[in-house]
Amino acid sequence: MLTACLFLAMNQILKAQSLFADSSKKVTWPVPSFNMDVAVDPQTYHMGPGDQLSVSIGGPINENFKTVVSPEGVVILPSAREVMLWGLTLSEAKVKIIEILRAMYIHANISVNLIGLRTMAIDVAGFVEHNGRVDISPVERVTQAIQKAGGFLNDASRRNIQVRKKNGETLRVDIVKRNNTGNLEWDIALSNGDIIYVPPAYASIYVYGAVSLPGQYEFVKGERILDIVELCAGLKFGADSTQVELVRFQNDTGKVIQRFNLSLCKMIECKDDPAINMLLCPDDRIYFRFVPQFHPMANITIEGEIIYPGVYSIVENKTKLSDVLNAAGGFSNQASVNKIMIYRDKKLEGEDLEYNRLKLTQASDMTEIEQAYFKAKSRQEYLTVQTDFDQLFKNGKIDEKYDIMLRRGDVINVSPVKHTVSVIGGVVRPGILDWKIGLNYKDYINKTGGFKSSAKRSDVRIIRDFGQHWIDASNSSEIKDGDVIFIPEKKPLDAWKVFKDTMAFIGQLATVTATIILIYSQVHQNK
Repeated sequence: MLTACLFLAMNQILKAQSLFADSSKKVTWPVPSFNMDVAVDPQTYHMGPGDQLSVSIGGPINENFKTVVSPEGVVILPSAREVMLWGLTLSEAKVKIIEILRAMYIHANISVNLIGLRTMAIDVAGFVEHNGRVDISPVERVTQAIQKAGGFLNDASRRNIQVRKKNGETLRVDIVKRNNTGNLEWDIALSNGDIIYVPPAYASIYVYGAVSLPGQYEFVKGERILDIVELCAGLKFGADSTQVELVRFQNDTGKVIQRFNLSLCKMIECKDDPAINMLLCPDDRIYFRFVPQFHPMANITIEGEIIYPGVYSIVENKTKLSDVLNAAGGFSNQASVNKIMIYRDKKLEGEDLEYNRLKLTQASDMTEIEQAYFKAKSRQEYLTVQTDFDQLFKNGKIDEKYDIMLRRGDVINVSPVKHTVSVIGGVVRPGILDWKIGLNYKDYINKTGGFKSSAKRSDVRIIRDFGQHWIDASNSSEIKDGDVIFIPEKKPLDAWKVFKDTMAFIGQLATVTATIILIYSQVHQNK
């Protein structure tokens, strides 16, 4: 009765302040803040001691007052009218208060709003940082209560949390499923007197493949593969629902495994068949497969002197170079059709076992040819696909014998006509010269001032087709557009090295001579 009197007196004071105080001296009511993930639902929220309400009366008489539900479950209205709200939903409480006030204020507009939430004492036990009692609001959930208890310990269960109700009922809370699916039913709101128990995690299952969230998950007794699909946020696009593999350990040894090939479609059709919709066991591994070759993305890129350069779709092992050239509108006027380069990713051709072997071999243990091969492969970022482009486009028609089959990721580069020749190496003025039909390599060397004294005149090379072909200059009667003429130079004489080698030879010769003289002397003395 004392508590009720205190609440009665407090509400009467508030009412008097609201009715007679100056508008500049408004009464403030402390409203506690809570972690609320959703708005309060008037249809489901039940009133209890400590809930705070604001009542507004508009019309001929404007009145505003605030009231609180007493420990006995009542609120005080004007004229000291007590109204029992305990156990009513917020919606029911609003209707009841408005009906009573309307009898007093016939033509008034009346509104009732919940402006403050009561607190409840909840016990949290088990694998949390601080066991004990925490204060929460009726709209807060298990997650918030555990946070207020300091959070989970390392070995705590996140999927088998127990909420023990006053009526003896025990509910399971699954924080992982709540986070993965967004379904708040797995993280229930709490009631006064609830006890939360967080057990240790017992075992795991492992999920791989075509699901949105694969990984290791805590085992929950009674779950089936369809539950795991939901837990993992569903299948990925392209998943094969008819191909699911379950691998588990036999109980007798803990080492021997069993394999089950299952279908999600059949599981849905036969939910009650335990042979098809199987219960999961600790340490089960579940593999979800993709449909083979599902919507394969096979694209190539064509660039350079082409009418419509860009990315094009192909069908592997069917689309040829000529098909893409036609789709791209053909060559531009500046295209050099005999200098098309097609680059291909090395991975598409498979591993080079010999190159992998050489990577594990010391350079000193390689033969000269192995070193050359390893060096060339190390520099080769992409493979170049070769054909005889002169024959391919001969007489303006496609010769199918030289038409290349394209593969995904290929890059086709159509170079422009250069009308230049590069001369580098052992000439007086190396550089770029205009190309003219009918000239040979000596003509271009003469144009650069001739050979240097250090030039190896007999080793001149013609580099053709972007460095893919090295030709002995003496075997090339004519230089083509874009060719590179390379003149190697002799290595400069290292005088110091020659001196050291000579002195070493003289020293070795002196040693041999001294040895011969010594042997001769000993033989002569023995005689």
